[in-house]
Amino acid sequence: MSDQNDYFNQLFFDSSFCEVGVFIELCDSYSAEHYVNLFKQLRRLGIKQILLSSSLTTIEKIFKQETDLIRVIKDFNISVIFKPDLVYFMVQNLAKIDKYLIRRLFCNRDYFKRHKILTKPVFHFYGSSPEIFTLKSDSTLKSLHLKHPEDVDSVFLISNDGFTNIDQAVTEITHLFNPATGELPVQPKPDAEQKIVVLRRSYFDKEIDFSHLFNYYDSTAFAALQKSFKTQILRLPVIFQGVVYHLDKMFNVIQRYNGVSYSSNLEKVLGGIKKTIAFYFAAGQDEPIHNIFLSVVFKRYFNSILKPRFNVISPDVHYILNADSPLSQLLDINDQFILEIDTDKFHPQTPYYWKAISTLKRASSQMFSDNKTEASVISHNLTDSGFSLSEQKFHIDLLAHAGATRFWWKIGDDFNIDRQNFAIIAAKLDYAHQLGAFLSKGLPVSQILVLNPSFDRDQTQFLRILKTLHQSGINYELLNFDLFNSAHGCKLGKGTINFNQKSFRLILLPSVQIIPYLTMKKLYQFYKTGGQIAAIRKIPTRVELREKQQKFEAIRDNLWMIDSEMSSITFLQNESGGKCFFIPEINLVQKFLAPYSQQEAVYVEPSSVLFQLRETQNAFLIFVTNPDAHNSCSVLIKSSMRAHPFIWDFKKQIQKPIYFWRIFDNKMEIPSELSPLESQLVILQKNTPPDSWHLAFCSAAHCEVDSPAKGEFLIKIRQQTLGPVDIVLERKEHQINLPLFIDEPLTQIMITADHWIMKTAGFKKVIHLHDLERVFLVESSEIQLQKTFVLRQIKPDHSYYLELGMVHHYCRVFINGETVGSCWYPPYRFDISARLKAGENTLEIHLSVNKIRKDRLLTPTTDFSFKTPIRIVPYKKFFVTTEEL
Repeated sequence: MSDQNDYFNQLFFDSSFCEVGVFIELCDSYSAEHYVNLFKQLRRLGIKQILLSSSLTTIEKIFKQETDLIRVIKDFNISVIFKPDLVYFMVQNLAKIDKYLIRRLFCNRDYFKRHKILTKPVFHFYGSSPEIFTLKSDSTLKSLHLKHPEDVDSVFLISNDGFTNIDQAVTEITHLFNPATGELPVQPKPDAEQKIVVLRRSYFDKEIDFSHLFNYYDSTAFAALQKSFKTQILRLPVIFQGVVYHLDKMFNVIQRYNGVSYSSNLEKVLGGIKKTIAFYFAAGQDEPIHNIFLSVVFKRYFNSILKPRFNVISPDVHYILNADSPLSQLLDINDQFILEIDTDKFHPQTPYYWKAISTLKRASSQMFSDNKTEASVISHNLTDSGFSLSEQKFHIDLLAHAGATRFWWKIGDDFNIDRQNFAIIAAKLDYAHQLGAFLSKGLPVSQILVLNPSFDRDQTQFLRILKTLHQSGINYELLNFDLFNSAHGCKLGKGTINFNQKSFRLILLPSVQIIPYLTMKKLYQFYKTGGQIAAIRKIPTRVELREKQQKFEAIRDNLWMIDSEMSSITFLQNESGGKCFFIPEINLVQKFLAPYSQQEAVYVEPSSVLFQLRETQNAFLIFVTNPDAHNSCSVLIKSSMRAHPFIWDFKKQIQKPIYFWRIFDNKMEIPSELSPLESQLVILQKNTPPDSWHLAFCSAAHCEVDSPAKGEFLIKIRQQTLGPVDIVLERKEHQINLPLFIDEPLTQIMITADHWIMKTAGFKKVIHLHDLERVFLVESSEIQLQKTFVLRQIKPDHSYYLELGMVHHYCRVFINGETVGSCWYPPYRFDISARLKAGENTLEIHLSVNKIRKDRLLTPTTDFSFKTPIRIVPYKKFFVTTEEL
């Protein structure tokens, strides 16, 4: 298999694939010598990509005339975040300050003017309550008298006739108002309650101190600021390869829709905004008012006007976005974007997690369409993260499952790696690099497209459905409407959608309410040619253009027939075999998708396991993770393709053959046991037919198999009861049953928690392991734990494993003074057979944590502790030679 190992090493670990990078904010209170040491340490770690998040003034001060620092930084590819000195810039441009600064507007006049959308300003509404008059159906009121008529901006009549479209429910009646007398004639409607809402000019004209922002929307102002920034860069002794724009800090576009269908005549947007304000106040909904067209037009503005301007300073441009920001939901995320993850919220039980997953999945699909694979994220601090190492590694795995392939790390300005921490950081970087390199080289393997409901204001149901899909073991691609509508991106086939040379036969609509008319037309064409569509929880009710509503409803009624009391899955079918399903409840989704998952080339059971599948020209890459932090789980990988399986060893960077698998019901099955939070990367090589002997069945509770030499198997078995153990060896159609026998108890040796010796920084004491949670290190980041135990005899036909449970830290294990191994993520399990002796043995465990700042509290997963008992587990060894069979 050595040729195969050489192939994978060359393919996946070329240094140009998915290099890790660091995100640094420099501080001028540190000396240049401090930063010389910092960059030398980063170089030792193999880091080449650096993103500086500091003002140019700070960078200039640090690097000025520091030849050693300038020399060492030339080894890196350095980009800088666009952080212009606005105060300095405005002082130099006092005459243009009114043009370059804008108030914190609801939307910007110049931004719309460029697209000839509005002929007058769009005002900001600051939230003062307007007058609301209720007209009862039996009222005899003929007119209202409004005080201060000169201050009235507009008047609206709100009808409660069951209208869901604001354009239908709200009528502007400003033309009936007499501004000279303040009289407003009214006509109460029989059998219906109405409301009149008066908006005052003062609501729109009000000025707020310190509410000015730089006008990035105005290309003249933006260009002037870029010119000033570039002038400062050229004066620096550092060469920057690229510029990074933090879009969330530049553009405040709220992506929370009110679900309104406005006229396609964009000149009416201003009236629509005021209508919306009036409607929401009349309904008593005290929340921001937003408009679909504001976001649609911003996306057009960003792509056509802003993008060319971003390249002015440097052709190498990247953008930073928060993973849950409004802009991340709006823009097409490609390989130029770096998504920033808030790891404090990044947990599967939080809504933030699923919003971030949604963004990453869309980014992954967009890059798949563009033949790109580098999905970048900024995650943990490299040294002083508030999370344990196991949690940090689990976060890397979660991000990889969502599509991330390149990882950026934050480091503090006080970054300084001691000898104890270097191994931790190097191991963490190396793992992220390997995982990203593997997944970036493979293409998605799925047959299901999911449309992202980006026009829907309430995404609660969508996030619940996304969680169900993510946990169902199904592979899918999440697309935005624009990419789906693109004839280049998604081409219609016979009963399929062809997306970047992959055929998809099922399209899911996860509680989509508002949908573009072009999308609806394409879905109908897909259905007519034999494609399958499934709407989950709800069917679309509106399109974004009111003029298309009637045509949309005609198409929709040909796809779904919905009864409000439906509780089971229903569908319509046409003559071409096309099916349109309606799934009324989210808990029915997994049952519906089960047949689809089992038809894939590779799938995993149980569905609770996280599963990522990629395909290369030569192999399938199967990445599985147990998300349970407390319990182990049994995993079964099933494949319709028969190929020799391998598992990737991230520590040794080699692939190891798997010798325990079977063929059942014409499918290949690979069983495995995953510890809490453990991940495995399994490789099915297409050019390695499974024609060698392997273990196909073992009746023992736990079994491990290796092949130390050709034609020889070493089978290790653990079970509590005495008696026979049945195993089956298999090669192609040949099977051999071998009875093995456990003739003596395999008793575990429990290492008790009391009377451990703890050493740290010249301090030594006897402790109970439960007291570890109260240990707080100031001078060091490592403790040494030592204990003796007795083994009456060492049996040569036994293997002995030390199991530490969930440790959460980087640990090194020694038996009788000799190194056994090290580990920083599950499973914390070590083969100690070669180090044990009969009689008294000494176990020594060194635990290291990331450096934690003094102002940061320890948590149950960052303190020192063992979450399960420490034990030594014996296995009975059996040698089987296939040449004798």
